[in-house]
Amino acid sequence: MYIAQITDLHISDQSNERVQLVDCTARLARVVEVLESLIPRPDVVLLTGDLTDEGTADQYLLLQGLLAPLTIPVLPIPGNHDLHDAFVESFAEVLPPDLADGHCSYVIEPRAAAQPRLIGFDTSHPERIDGVAPQDRLLWLDQQLSAAPEVPTLIFMHHPPIDSTIWWMDIVGLSPGDAVELRAVIARHDQIRLVVAGHIHRPIHSMIGSARVSICPSTVHQVGLSVVEEAVPSVSTEPAGFQLHVWTGEEFVTHTERVDDRAERVELDSFRVDVERYRSVRSETGALFKSDLGF
Repeated sequence: MYIAQITDLHISDQSNERVQLVDCTARLARVVEVLESLIPRPDVVLLTGDLTDEGTADQYLLLQGLLAPLTIPVLPIPGNHDLHDAFVESFAEVLPPDLADGHCSYVIEPRAAAQPRLIGFDTSHPERIDGVAPQDRLLWLDQQLSAAPEVPTLIFMHHPPIDSTIWWMDIVGLSPGDAVELRAVIARHDQIRLVVAGHIHRPIHSMIGSARVSICPSTVHQVGLSVVEEAVPSVSTEPAGFQLHVWTGEEFVTHTERVDDRAERVELDSFRVDVERYRSVRSETGALFKSDLGF
């Protein structure tokens, strides 16, 4: 199964310093074009929050127009820049009818025995910038996980359940007390193979118990790398990014791709011949020795 993820689109019809740094609409349009061209074709695209910048009806309308060329099914989850009612109305056709009571969390059951279970977990709050995971949501999540303990599971959310070590982003991250309790829920359910999030605007990886945690880069600006305490906050015009989470049947393998029209991809036909030979040798001998390959 191939699960693409895009996050922090921040689609806006307003002018502000962050949005003006790059063309958010042009970048999303290009990312959609690349997703449509992927081989193999993704089975689904996770939209992990901050899909608009102010959560207005006009911005969701603009967003839907930009996503219209995407023929791959999408599964959205709100972020702190989204507004619940407008979000649910905008994605009414793709959200399942049995959303959790009071929050936009839901479960997508696997369509085949070899596929993972997908759980969208809403960490947004209409009056807060930081993320929340109150007791009722934690109970809901624990109940959903307890209902299928043998099914490999991916959880997708906006605010990461970990500290990013970028201090100014962690201040607006998941509420520290809630994060501790959410990590405890995740740690006691071994079927969770991957937790994916956004919010930080750069790729970051960590672990909670046996579950891998992956944070996806944004389709707009990226957050500058600085883990120095009290460093001056910075963002950059690095290329837009997305992630592809490949389910092998046993584990997830995550790829981070940058979408940069200045980059050139060169196909190495001659090297493919060498690699085919390497594969043949390894299948026969179980190893690849430099001396056998002419090094």
